Amino acid sequence: MGGRRTRLIRARKAAYYTQESLAYALNVDPTTVGHWERGRSEPLPYKRPKLAKLLGVSREQLEALLAEGQATTTEASSPVALPSPAGAVAPSRQPDYDS
Repeated sequence: MGGRRTRLIRARKAAYYTQESLAYALNVDPTTVGHWERGRSEPLPYKRPKLAKLLGVSREQLEALLAEGQATTTEASSPVALPSPAGAVAPSRQPDYDS
């Protein structure tokens, strides 16, 4: 997932909105705004014009705010190590040698 979008948070606060009041103005759940700010989700395309207007930014500026914290291609494609179940032992790997 993405990272924290501090510029989006600053824009919201500069427009004197709490997460709850911005959510109310956009007719979304308050947790949705938090997800946007943490980079866990994106505003739906039809919500973006109104979001930009409420924050007092252009649509292009809003897109830049939303681009902050996005994973780069390398980060998005890198493998993720999953934890082993408790007590599990990883099998030992021996190199294969051709005779």
